[in-house]
Amino acid sequence: MTDEGTRRPLHSDPIGGLSMSFSMSQGLSFVQLVLRLKTDGLPEDEQIALLQQMIFFASRSDEDLRIALESEGIEIASSLFTKTSNKRIKQLCIGLIGMIGQLGVEDEQKDGWVDLYIPLSKLLFSSDNELQRRGKNSLINLIERNENVVSGLLHIGLLDRAAESLMRIPLSSSQQQSSILPMTSSSLQISSSSPYSVFVMNILEVLDKVLNSENAVFIKSNKLISVLEKIKTERSTKEIRKKAKFIQDSVIEEGQDNETEKQLDQSKEKIISLEDRIRTLEEQIRNKDERERIQQQEKIDSDQQIIRLNQQIEAKENENRQVKSRLASSEEKVQTLEQQSHDKDIRINTLTQEKANIERQIQQIQEQINQNNNRKEILTREMTQSELNVLESKLNIRRLQLEKIQNNKIIEKFQSEKTSIKQRQTTAEGQSRILTTLNTQKDQSINTLTREKTQLEQKITTAEKLKNVDFDKIARNLKKNIEGNEDQKKKIRYKQEENCSLISALIENRIDDDLRQRIINAGISQALIEMFAYRDFDQINDSHMNAYIDITYPYTPLISQLLYEQKPFQSLLRVLDHNDSHIVDTAIGSIVNILYGIVMESNRVCVHPYYTDLAQIGGIEKIYSLFKRNISEFSKSTSAITIGVAFRNREIADYSMKVEIINHLKQTVNHQNEDMRKEAKFALRCLVQNYVNRTEIEKGGFKIPD
Repeated sequence: MTDEGTRRPLHSDPIGGLSMSFSMSQGLSFVQLVLRLKTDGLPEDEQIALLQQMIFFASRSDEDLRIALESEGIEIASSLFTKTSNKRIKQLCIGLIGMIGQLGVEDEQKDGWVDLYIPLSKLLFSSDNELQRRGKNSLINLIERNENVVSGLLHIGLLDRAAESLMRIPLSSSQQQSSILPMTSSSLQISSSSPYSVFVMNILEVLDKVLNSENAVFIKSNKLISVLEKIKTERSTKEIRKKAKFIQDSVIEEGQDNETEKQLDQSKEKIISLEDRIRTLEEQIRNKDERERIQQQEKIDSDQQIIRLNQQIEAKENENRQVKSRLASSEEKVQTLEQQSHDKDIRINTLTQEKANIERQIQQIQEQINQNNNRKEILTREMTQSELNVLESKLNIRRLQLEKIQNNKIIEKFQSEKTSIKQRQTTAEGQSRILTTLNTQKDQSINTLTREKTQLEQKITTAEKLKNVDFDKIARNLKKNIEGNEDQKKKIRYKQEENCSLISALIENRIDDDLRQRIINAGISQALIEMFAYRDFDQINDSHMNAYIDITYPYTPLISQLLYEQKPFQSLLRVLDHNDSHIVDTAIGSIVNILYGIVMESNRVCVHPYYTDLAQIGGIEKIYSLFKRNISEFSKSTSAITIGVAFRNREIADYSMKVEIINHLKQTVNHQNEDMRKEAKFALRCLVQNYVNRTEIEKGGFKIPD
């Protein structure tokens, strides 16, 4: 299917979703990152990007680390850890928590939950009250969400580690210069708001939550029993003493006997090893994130450079097109002038021949007149002179007529001869007209032969080109991905566009199924379809689309079937979302050419054989959406024709679609373009085979024109 002005349109590295999300989040504060991470239904790739940015933010300085702590970084990371099953997200949560607490560990042979318990327990035993509070809250939240956490905490030696921490109670610098005060140095009662009370109470609350869980199976810790006894008797608040007694009773009553201290030592060694390991991995994560940031920035710079180069190339191409247009116009003018010069030469030759014929006739007359007297010879010479020039002959005739009046007696003697001369002159004029007619016919024959010669030369040129064209090589070139350095990418794009332009030059509007079949069998059309399916739109331009639509038109059942077997509809439907209206026109034109070609000679009563494949991939809705977008007159009319042909002898069930498509086709039968009128009529004849469609078509007394 083609349209002179529209069927052939006026012959145009992406950043992945994760990188795009990361670059977008770089301008946000840590608080904004936390709020964004709390959003329900957030995609995993964006969660990863946000966690990476939070880790990068927290690693910049101690001040940023403090901001991360105060912005609930630990709480949101531990909450997300419990919700997700994504291993990468779990690792990032652990890394963030460990970084904020200046801790970290990861054991690749353990469950991911254990990776979370150790840094959180370290936070619980931190000398920083705020850091300890957040570690306590995170652990309690984990236990409330999943009681299996209790087993993990007990497994890493939470009871003994708590006992060791309680034996060394941290005090602020205002209380004493030393940050560690042994339990035996207690003296006065400490208030419930003192750092000591807060530190002890936070640990006791977590121990209470762990030991009172149904899943709590633990070994009796003599260290913990001993330290709790000291807390009960020395400088503690009533609430702390009460809590310590309750926990001590639970440990004594429910704890199992410790069979060996070796297991405890092994656990400690594992903890130390894991701590060293997570510090190493934490550094690797920071280095990796920094490399990713640098690579992303380099990619952004590279993309911007590509855009600038493309703009320069486009400007150069526009300039070349203008030069070519001016050159073509100049060539046309030269050809016109050459043709005019040639026509003038032919007319001059004709006039020269006519002049020679007249001169011969006059010479014969002169021979007869020479037999008369001198006066007759003078008249004969004057008559001969008048025949040499049409204008001069008229003047001579007038002079002869004057002389005739003055010399009536003499002229009467030669009247009969003069009459004979006039008859001969009339005969010569008739012959001249015949020669003019013959020359006109000869010019027409010359023009016809010239056109045939030009067509023959074009065929010879095309045949010579075809001898040198390697269609298999073109197909391989079109299948290449745009990759490598910038110079290599530019060469690949240029070569592919050059190949597509060659295909268009060979087959555009040419009726040659054998040549098209060679192109299809070589894999060129399949390579273009794969290009339309996977490439970004900025890498799909007019030369690619022109080559494909030239393969589809002029359409025939054979070509349509060969193209249909390559399953082109999904890829062509994707191109309908291109931002270039000319490329959209070419894509919908290619679809309707394939649909039109297979049914142009078949039984109209049958349904369209390609309808099911088109409908199953949402093609009908996609084409109807293009119709409603009204991008161009061509795309709108062609979309309506496409739906009409696809629904041959099949009811359009969607009432709105049926009314809009049929009304538009009824208007298009009066289109100024002959091909558009013809195809609109064909689409209506396809629809009218169904009774429901026919009722809508015949509303208002409408009849499909012949």
